Amino acid sequence: MTLAIPFSSCLAKNFGMASWVRIVFFIDPMMKQLIRRSTQLSCFVELSTGTALVLFPAFVIQLLLGKSLPDGGHQLAQLYGAALIGLGIACWSSVQVPVAGSSRLRLGLMLYNFGAAFLLAGFSVNGTAQGLMVWPAVLIHFALGGLMLINQQSKRLF
Repeated sequence: MTLAIPFSSCLAKNFGMASWVRIVFFIDPMMKQLIRRSTQLSCFVELSTGTALVLFPAFVIQLLLGKSLPDGGHQLAQLYGAALIGLGIACWSSVQVPVAGSSRLRLGLMLYNFGAAFLLAGFSVNGTAQGLMVWPAVLIHFALGGLMLINQQSKRLF
């Protein structure tokens, strides 16, 4: 059973983020598992996207932006794909074998997810990104960033 409490109503009733995290964590074991695995899920998304960008840069950019790549765009998209693969591998290894600084890697991945969500949403709103996958990508990045934020908060609370 899941108790859905919108974040805005929590704020309206003077509940802070800590109370909301406690409510979600204790009520729904599936949500708890999803939150704990948010870093792994995000790593998988970045590894998949990075691999797709390296192998099929024009196709991925067409899906996201709805435009073809200009001269040099293929190389830049492949370079970005390689960076995503590196980010995914670094964060995945920090999840598997926690080492000093692994929380910083997860923080970087969380900030990347929020940054990507806001940038893609901005691109779509101003009309520069009109691909089929731009809004699903915004939602996925925002959800992953939110889950990772809740995970960070829960580690401080419990």
